[in-house]
Amino acid sequence: MLADVFILAFLGLQSFWVAGAIAAYQTKTLTRAQMARAGIKKGMPYLWHVGMWSDVYSIHPYLALMTAVLWWRWSAYPKPLWVFLFLISLGLGRIAQRSWSSNKDIIESHNGIEFHPGGEPTATGNPSLVGWVHVPHIAAIITLFVMTLVSWILGDLPWRLVIAGLFMLAGHGLAGTHWLLRSLNPVWNPWPADKHAEMKGALNVVCTTMGYFFILCNFLAT
Repeated sequence: MLADVFILAFLGLQSFWVAGAIAAYQTKTLTRAQMARAGIKKGMPYLWHVGMWSDVYSIHPYLALMTAVLWWRWSAYPKPLWVFLFLISLGLGRIAQRSWSSNKDIIESHNGIEFHPGGEPTATGNPSLVGWVHVPHIAAIITLFVMTLVSWILGDLPWRLVIAGLFMLAGHGLAGTHWLLRSLNPVWNPWPADKHAEMKGALNVVCTTMGYFFILCNFLAT
């Protein structure tokens, strides 16, 4: 594994998170206090986005590791292939973000907000600046996961690292349901209480732990 490749890939993926945080600050949706000052009484700020934090502690490290492990193969692939795959992923990312932002009942950092003089702000149903930053972020993640799958099909990736990736994806999906907020149900929680929130949270922790367990097993076995 190339340590420098891992570091560069990890920092590159993390930069999307940082760009999103900067965009959230500019749109007054980074923190709960910032949203309150903007007149938003109920909603989800960027720093409450559990799925985005899952990127930081599971998806980004895993994909950076795959980039380092498979760099010897990926660096030999023609660059137009990478560009084509990224453009396809960019289209998928745009579709996904527009779909997620279409819910006008929930105000969050990824959704556009319309301010009304003397009235309470409402969601526009379109992506905010944060949402548009998330589009290439999604595209980068899809691209690296697809290339990881291709490498497994070609026999270039140990099965333990494939299992680790499946656990990380499952855990990320559970984190994306914002189980923590649903469980705590604070005043600003834009969702009603979820009776399955604690179970989703436990499964999120278990899946992420198992993902790192299989990564550790892979390197102990080599």
